[in-house]
Amino acid sequence: MTDLGDDVTRLLSWRLLDLIPPADVVAWALDQVVRGRDEALLVALADVQEVRAYDVDQLLAEVAQAWGVTAPTEQEAAYVVAADIARDLLRGARTPIDTAREIWRVTGCVPQAQPRLLVFVGLMSEWDDDPAHRAEYDADIRAESARLVAEMSRHP
Repeated sequence: MTDLGDDVTRLLSWRLLDLIPPADVVAWALDQVVRGRDEALLVALADVQEVRAYDVDQLLAEVAQAWGVTAPTEQEAAYVVAADIARDLLRGARTPIDTAREIWRVTGCVPQAQPRLLVFVGLMSEWDDDPAHRAEYDADIRAESARLVAEMSRHP
């Protein structure tokens, strides 16, 4: 899958769980058009004036279909979103506890994803309950994040 296909999968995942506003999808499409991608559906998505979730989601689904991107299931979307959150930690854009809390939020949206992601919930709880060992929990959250990102890169 191309990077743009990966972007579409990620956007579909975040929108499926309603964890980003539809305006973020429109902004992404506009950025793609500015970069020279002028496919009709992408231009239509970038040109949305009245940003309503249903309309944006419909256009994003059409872009995905045109590019051969399969819409993720809720469980797949949860893993994609959790891996994005974990990647942010590894890039230094999130703190470990923020990462664990955001992944906990994902498990609340998609209970079927809990078995794989529950470790983050446990680490978050331990971090909150045991301030003396937060550095160790931060390291554990980083390690779990690296495992999740590696796992998702092998099995997207």
